[in-house]
Amino acid sequence: MAATDIKCSEANSQIQLELIGSTSSLPVSLPNITDGCQRSFEFIESSTNSLEGLVRISPIELGLNAQNEVYRITFKGGSARRIGEIPAGAESAGHNTFVHIIQQGYSIYKNTYIASETNISLSGESLELVTGGTICAEAGKNAYALDISSNRDCKRRIEASYKKPVCLTHSGQITTQSKLDRCSELSNYK
Repeated sequence: MAATDIKCSEANSQIQLELIGSTSSLPVSLPNITDGCQRSFEFIESSTNSLEGLVRISPIELGLNAQNEVYRITFKGGSARRIGEIPAGAESAGHNTFVHIIQQGYSIYKNTYIASETNISLSGESLELVTGGTICAEAGKNAYALDISSNRDCKRRIEASYKKPVCLTHSGQITTQSKLDRCSELSNYK
């Protein structure tokens, strides 16, 4: 997927997007965008058709929970459909996939979002690199952080630190300890 420049204009109280430099594309109107062209628009073209792809629209206000709106768009047919939102800090990882890495407290999280034809969903698995605190990681049970006030009975406590981090895999409601190399790319964010 390549990012391609697009032009935003306002016509009849609607936003219109056009591909810059394309003679075979049609303008596309985006409904329900009330902020005009004040926002940033990014077109990520499909790997199979340069006139189709995704448009990410930046939020007006940034913050920890800021979201980009995402539209499935075709400049060939001049149509767009809103398919969902992704965190503003998410980066394109190719073929309708976005990765969001964020640090909160003593943990670094990696979430992957998949854009289908009709919606955006969180992939079935996310990673967490814990760089501080105590983790309870008993075999066959959910792993979880133990805080200072916790009186939970735990047979296998692991101390996570900056020098000896712990990798956790989240899949639905299940959290398990994984081998550290599974979180190797998150080590760059420590």
